[in-house]
Amino acid sequence: MIEFKEEVTAEQVEDVYNRWSSLKGLCVRSDSQKPYITKQMAGRNISLEKLTGGFTHIFIEEFKNEQDRNYYLKKDPAHRDFGKIVEPLVKSAQSVQNDDDIYFDNKSWYGSRCRTLSEPADADYF
Repeated sequence: MIEFKEEVTAEQVEDVYNRWSSLKGLCVRSDSQKPYITKQMAGRNISLEKLTGGFTHIFIEEFKNEQDRNYYLKKDPAHRDFGKIVEPLVKSAQSVQNDDDIYFDNKSWYGSRCRTLSEPADADYF
């Protein structure tokens, strides 16, 4: 989630969106030379609730697995270059990461297909 600085123009926001959209094709694993972002979604915050924290836009990426996500966050040069371009335009940002298979620290009500919060994730990332 991003809150752009007040002086950032609509054209600059559009440029950020276009550059971000191109990451799906530009971000490739160095070991396979294949793209690994499976889905992207983005948009302007249109919430009527007063809980937005000032964030004006959201950018969401989906990955097949934690290894791809970690590569994106830690190693991908295209993502790093994108960050260098966007950072001067951002007043504040917040990153949220979720796992669709983790809901609560108790499997009792939703079955065994889901990993719980107490089960280890990728320890290298934390």
